[in-house]
Amino acid sequence: MAEQTRVLVVGAGPTGLAVACELLRAGVPVRVVEAGTERSPRSKGIAIWPRTLEILHDLGIAEEATARGLPLRKGTLWSQGQPLTTFDLTDLRSRFGWGLVLPQYETESLLERRLVELGGKVEKGVRCAELSWSASGLPRVELVSSAGTEQAEVDWLIACDGPGSTIRAAAGIDMAGELERYGWVLADVRMDTELPRDGVNWFLHRDAVLHALPMPGDQWRLTMTVGRERPDPAQWPVERIQRILDERSPVPMRLSTAEWVSGFRVRQGIARQFRRGRVLLAGDAAHVHSPAGAQGVNAGLQDAANLGWKLALVCRGDASPTLLDSYDAERRPAASLTVRLANRATRGATLASAAARAGRDLIWSTAGRRGVVQRVVPPAVSGVLQSYPAGLTAASGPLLAARRLRSVVDLVRGRPGTGARLPDVRLVDGWLWDLLPATGPVVLAWAGRGRAWDDVDGFTALHRAVPRDVPVLVFDSPGAPADAIPDSPRWRVVADFGGRVRRALAAGPDTAVVVRPDRYLGARGSSASPGAVRSYFKTVGGTP
Repeated sequence: MAEQTRVLVVGAGPTGLAVACELLRAGVPVRVVEAGTERSPRSKGIAIWPRTLEILHDLGIAEEATARGLPLRKGTLWSQGQPLTTFDLTDLRSRFGWGLVLPQYETESLLERRLVELGGKVEKGVRCAELSWSASGLPRVELVSSAGTEQAEVDWLIACDGPGSTIRAAAGIDMAGELERYGWVLADVRMDTELPRDGVNWFLHRDAVLHALPMPGDQWRLTMTVGRERPDPAQWPVERIQRILDERSPVPMRLSTAEWVSGFRVRQGIARQFRRGRVLLAGDAAHVHSPAGAQGVNAGLQDAANLGWKLALVCRGDASPTLLDSYDAERRPAASLTVRLANRATRGATLASAAARAGRDLIWSTAGRRGVVQRVVPPAVSGVLQSYPAGLTAASGPLLAARRLRSVVDLVRGRPGTGARLPDVRLVDGWLWDLLPATGPVVLAWAGRGRAWDDVDGFTALHRAVPRDVPVLVFDSPGAPADAIPDSPRWRVVADFGGRVRRALAAGPDTAVVVRPDRYLGARGSSASPGAVRSYFKTVGGTP
């Protein structure tokens, strides 16, 4: 290697490609290596939920992904042959009121093309064989390819090399977890059925489960629990799969062919830390969970979105490396929750006791009738409810507990607080996120009712707290005078017709919020007393 690599990403699956794209669009050079020589033709992870579509939108590939994929708008839960409840994804304060079914090779193809557009490339057939550390503490890797062996010293090493991560093991990071009780069969099939092709169906039958998900073209993805051992795909011909369908689904499904059959058991787990010095874990190298909820690709891309902008700031010298501690502090609890929920969903779907199953079904059906399922499940499954209450600065004990409690209180009050996702509100002529910069933070402030436009002292204080290169959007009703805000090309007044943005953020006339590059709120406070805003930019290295 002619010169030291700033960032090396090992693994060119969706997570590795996405974090490389995030770094490149922030101006940070990155090298990506992949052990495989060809992209897998298998569909693998196929469900992309709305929050992940937002990430793909920021990367500039959501429109084509949607064109290649199949929209997924609803879900139905069945038990013992009867529908228990249903939900839809249409009201999420996101431009994406649907999920997407897209084979993983298509997702990887779009991300790799974007990587190349940004000036990067994937070096295929290059395997990371060893990891050690230099005398200065930098990661040193041995890369093996058909061209020979290369010793490379890097500033930062991102492990996206899957559940059996070589880098995770070499870094001495344990993966805490357990082997799931059940074996699973996954089959991509062609079949005749009256199931609608815009929804996912979960069929619970005694202590077993069957998932049926439509795929682009005329295929379906079937996932089913089958005993307690890892199934051998060779022992699962179409006829045997058909018997499972006949037993568990009240809606007829008639198989014609199986394009791909796989058998597996899931060792659910989460790495004990996502960062060790200059080694960072992401995607399946950091967390593995049950297929329940179809969160695999989604969790990995959330890792990429969270890590990319932080590492870019550190690499550019704009922030201290301690900022990367917040990657572990934010993403590990979020991934841990995903693992726990997937585990509980599987356990809840495979109850052995008939009485327990009856109680479960009663709870689900009652919650569905009372609207609880529609209020809770879509935001949770879609990813838009995920938040990062730990914040960017280190916290533990009572302080961390207080932050988490505040996050819960904000959620109950419908008030997005620090660490919450910024709602992408529909405006008269577009969407709120369209007003935000492609990279970097932005400050949103409010004025108007309850505040005279000539009272600019608060804006003066905010102006002093915000770095000069950070844009500020001041929302108010139509007709607000532009000369009421500081004379700066980065400040502008935006009409909030009908107060849609104000209501979505429960903002008052003196509210100011910082939106991070990943579209989460970095701080929430007051324009007149912008201590929280100033603290945010001090943490990430901004200079007012």
